[in-house]
Amino acid sequence: MVITNKKESGKYPVRFSEIDFYMLKRLLMVGVFFGLMVCSAIAQTFQENLLYGDEAMGERDYYGAAMYYRNALYLDSASIKAAWKYAEACRLFNNYVEAEKFYGEVVLKDGSKKYPLGRFWLALMQKSNGEYQEAMENFTIFLREQADAESYYLQKAKLEVDACKEAPKIIEKPLNLTIEHLLDVRVNTAYSEFNANQLGDTALLFSALRPVVPGDVETYIPNTYVSELMLGKATQAGWSRVQALDTKINAPGFHNANACTSVDQSRLFFSRGKVENNPSLRSDLWFAQSEKGRWDRPVKLDAPINSDLFTSTQPTLSEGPEYDVLYFASDRPGGFGKMDIWYVVIKDGKFGEPTNLGSNINTPGDEITPFYYDSTQTLYFSSDWHKGLGGFDIFKSKGALNQWETPKNIGFPLNTGYNDIYFTINRVDDDGYFTSNRPGSLYIKSETCCNDIYYYEWKPQQEVEVVQVAQVEDTVTLEESIKMLLPLTLYFHNDEPDPKTTETSTKKNYQTTLSEYYDMKDTYKVEYAKGLTGFEKLKAEKDIDDFFENYVGRGFAQLKLFSKLLLMDLERGSKVKLMIKGYCSPLTSTEYNVSLAKRRISSLKNYLNDFEEGVFKKYLDSTAVNGGVLRILEDPIGESTASPFVSDNPNDKRNSIYSRTAAFERKIQIVLYESESGSNEILFPEILMDQTSHDFGNIEQGRKAVYVFRFTNTGKDDLVLSGVEASCGCTTVDWSRTPIKPGEQGEISIFLNSGEDFGVKKETVTILSNARQAKVILNITANIIEEKPE
Repeated sequence: MVITNKKESGKYPVRFSEIDFYMLKRLLMVGVFFGLMVCSAIAQTFQENLLYGDEAMGERDYYGAAMYYRNALYLDSASIKAAWKYAEACRLFNNYVEAEKFYGEVVLKDGSKKYPLGRFWLALMQKSNGEYQEAMENFTIFLREQADAESYYLQKAKLEVDACKEAPKIIEKPLNLTIEHLLDVRVNTAYSEFNANQLGDTALLFSALRPVVPGDVETYIPNTYVSELMLGKATQAGWSRVQALDTKINAPGFHNANACTSVDQSRLFFSRGKVENNPSLRSDLWFAQSEKGRWDRPVKLDAPINSDLFTSTQPTLSEGPEYDVLYFASDRPGGFGKMDIWYVVIKDGKFGEPTNLGSNINTPGDEITPFYYDSTQTLYFSSDWHKGLGGFDIFKSKGALNQWETPKNIGFPLNTGYNDIYFTINRVDDDGYFTSNRPGSLYIKSETCCNDIYYYEWKPQQEVEVVQVAQVEDTVTLEESIKMLLPLTLYFHNDEPDPKTTETSTKKNYQTTLSEYYDMKDTYKVEYAKGLTGFEKLKAEKDIDDFFENYVGRGFAQLKLFSKLLLMDLERGSKVKLMIKGYCSPLTSTEYNVSLAKRRISSLKNYLNDFEEGVFKKYLDSTAVNGGVLRILEDPIGESTASPFVSDNPNDKRNSIYSRTAAFERKIQIVLYESESGSNEILFPEILMDQTSHDFGNIEQGRKAVYVFRFTNTGKDDLVLSGVEASCGCTTVDWSRTPIKPGEQGEISIFLNSGEDFGVKKETVTILSNARQAKVILNITANIIEEKPE
């Protein structure tokens, strides 16, 4: 879908200038409109599915549109038109992998004739997926084939060729920091949270998108969700007392978001836009003054800062001795592209004229979410045009007003191939927050659909002798290897363990409940697919298969690895604290569910108690000679955070018990790992692969191929592979479960079944082990060709 840009003639990609609260159209509202999942029952024909899909696109329900277009493809898999529309919808709700696949099909079948932008979007999706070489090649072909394309796409493609060359160099030099996904359910949810600003030591001001009526997801988008400004207080247990600001600030019937304050917190700037009758989600800048800790009624800033003809949003305040400067994002006329960054000078309480920051900062693309850090006179902002890793990247530039140095990419892993935005720095230290839709963010349907808040913390620079550095790295690496597995999620069948009881403990071991649960997979497939036909039935069955293989099974593999690493930490005399949270689906009362959550936590404690013939017992009861201690904290929260899409009707077993959504709620999570090390001396195994990629070349449809990856344990302890995961069911893996001694070699056999697929296939295989590098990813490719006649 393209919309005409007001500043230049011709068609442009979807204009971010039409969207506020960081582009609700693209990142904040997608992937949640399950009312349209019944589309196959409504639209029976190919043309009807396309029509309903187009209507959903017009309402910015990109996930719903994708479902209709997917149905159309099921009815006519050869339709280039349906493939194009499906790819467009996937791109707009940030399903980059699926979008790449179907843009690829369009390019393969169409040859860039009817859909000349197909290769452009294919390359952009490849870039977001980290495939920089492939993306660079396709951008180059696009420039050669579409020399008469509109200037925007030619400019963008030329820039992206250089960006794809630079991206691997950025990734090879990661920043010296740690990134923490704020997993506290009081802050991040399956919807979208963004623009976090820490106030002093104990408060967090952020914006959150929430459904107007929990569970009401079928109405028109602007009326279904509303953004509010939230304030949380920090405690040792996390963020507590998170609540919306009062209705003076969070005016009913409006989106209220994107707040910034003065240093003394006496002034508040934020953006506000009507919920109803506002299809473009246009917003204005507002200002409120605080008197004795209470906000006065806010006022809208006067013209020309605000206007009914354009958006003004995302303010950030720079304070000086003679005047202040308010930087903000706007799509007002006179800019260089779509969303640009502007400023106004504030002196003696009066606001000056808005001025553009200039071409060093602003581009033909979008520049958004500015943050100005007075201490270093540096502007941080996000752009989809300056050379980045994919999507929106965070950039920085020193200067002020309209005098700026050339922006620099802030670096990896703050930036990824996804959308990384709303970078802020705390006033009490140099750490801070940013917002991203990267994998790992909480979501309802699409893994990269929605925004979450992330915290970053700079690591101290080590200026010590080489030997000491090696010891510090060993210690840090063990903890990082463990924390990489968090949150570690384990799943349960309905009302297990020990159904129909109010007991808060169980004698069952989690491994026992898991075995019983896994045996029920076929039952889940039958019950969840009951009453469905055709594509919808196949999709339901695949959803269950995927859940059991990639979530239930993977969780247990991670638990085994976690247990081995935990033991290694305790064996050096560490004092370790774990926090385990329990969850349930909303099928019974909250009181009953809290007891059930406690039983589930109890089953995990039993697993640890029984692990390797009770090796953890001495640490659990604090009798270990080396002083190691394992303390487990419990947080059973019952159904209080259960998804609103889970049925609580006991007669609706399909949705309340056997649905994938309900199954996701019945879980426990290890969410916190704190270790106070007693010793830094530890021996690690090391896994050194002979190679990490293999190209099978051409494989005929229906044929199988095998390749053996070899590796060596170059460390000083036994190497144990705890799991090997393939990205699709077309790939099976075989490996030895026997520990591999230092200096010995091992093998992993990869079996690729081409099936009925056609074209280039790219898959990954992830090796989980007790090595210092806990994960190793292998990449395999193949070109599936038609079977040759006998």
